[in-house]
Amino acid sequence: MAANWATELFGPKILTKPKTTGLPTESRFGGKSSKKLVALYFSASWCPPCKGFSPMLLDFYNSCKDDLDIVFVSSDRDEKSFSDYYQKLMPFLATMPAFNSEEARQQHIKMADTFQIKGIPTVIVLDGKTGNFM
Repeated sequence: MAANWATELFGPKILTKPKTTGLPTESRFGGKSSKKLVALYFSASWCPPCKGFSPMLLDFYNSCKDDLDIVFVSSDRDEKSFSDYYQKLMPFLATMPAFNSEEARQQHIKMADTFQIKGIPTVIVLDGKTGNFM
């Protein structure tokens, strides 16, 4: 991954809560704000296994949140489904949902291709400093 791996992977903005425009990805992933690990959580509100796994992932996150960021990569198809589900996943970060724009759709496709995502739920763990697959 490039020096600014997070912007390259997630795009220019990252969400910290639903129904916002996000903040610059580079400001969240870089320098002193970087955590040791970043987990990508590919999931969706319409997926029963995801709904069962999400509470366990949240419990895990709460036990190690000083060293870990989790980024929700949604396969939801509309704003309401995404926002309602993301609200339950707080305090995870999230990529811009694919339905939001063509740019967001292309970022989602790129991430899924890069990590060979074949189904959900899927968690991929990256080095928080370099973006390299762990």
